[in-house]
Amino acid sequence: FHVHLAASMAQLGFKPSVADRCCFIRGVGDKRVIVTAHVDDLLVQGAKSEQDIFKDQLASLYEINSQTGDQLSYIGLDIVKKGHDYQVSKKGYCAELIARFKPETKKIVRAVKTPATPALNDPSVPDGVPVDKSKFLSVVMSLMYLARLT
Repeated sequence: FHVHLAASMAQLGFKPSVADRCCFIRGVGDKRVIVTAHVDDLLVQGAKSEQDIFKDQLASLYEINSQTGDQLSYIGLDIVKKGHDYQVSKKGYCAELIARFKPETKKIVRAVKTPATPALNDPSVPDGVPVDKSKFLSVVMSLMYLARLT
């Protein structure tokens, strides 16, 4: 998809950044627009009039959904503009993780061993607790994503 997007961005007059091939730049000064891409999610920065021009151009090539305003959500990030400053957090993503992986009971019995423990599913081991390995890996990878991008 990146090759296709890069070709479309070039068609619209954008050049890829030397520092990051997922960042595209067009114009200078008040006419400058910077677009960062994560797969098919784009974050557009620049004067509102230039953003609107880009949005119309992009809509002629793709079906698009867009967010505008001072509060945006982008790849799990909550972005809030306050004056000239931006606050970025992952409150929404954290809430989603808690809802998705919430324990079935509120009572915590004891710490559970990781699936890597050979005795985990051995019924002869008194505190061997069966664990859904797929769910365990999903929790671990989600937490790694959270920690890495925070």
